[in-house]
Amino acid sequence: MPTFLCLFKATPLRLGASHPVRDDTVPSTAASGDAFSQEIQVDIRSAIADHFREQADWRDLKAAEYPEDYRNERAAEGLRSLAEYVVDLPANDPRIVAVDLVCNADGLFIFHTKQGDHRGASYFRFHDGRQDYESFLTTWVDALWKGREELRHLAGV
Repeated sequence: MPTFLCLFKATPLRLGASHPVRDDTVPSTAASGDAFSQEIQVDIRSAIADHFREQADWRDLKAAEYPEDYRNERAAEGLRSLAEYVVDLPANDPRIVAVDLVCNADGLFIFHTKQGDHRGASYFRFHDGRQDYESFLTTWVDALWKGREELRHLAGV
């Protein structure tokens, strides 16, 4: 799993339902308006999409290992379409903003869900081929926040 350096400035936060939300609900990088900042925000969406594609590649390996289990192939196809969906999301989509906040909170861009949490990206459309992008992304972002808290606990922070 790749780790990306986070290059974002802090923005005032307020507490949301399960994780902080920006007061202005616009990513710090998009708020500044300069071309460099806009490019970095696109890179976050690209990084998320790349993560989903890597999970799809892993599902392809599992499909080859277990050809009788159609769920791996279905999940791989779903993950690739989810990656394309994420790239097309607006920069101020609340889930993109939330991933930006996870990045700002710890200084690293890492996708970690809580141990034993089956909401990780590789499970998209594995059990349910009709799973939709919207609800999955919302659940996945919440799982990232929980994973962040687990990592902080393990680190003694």
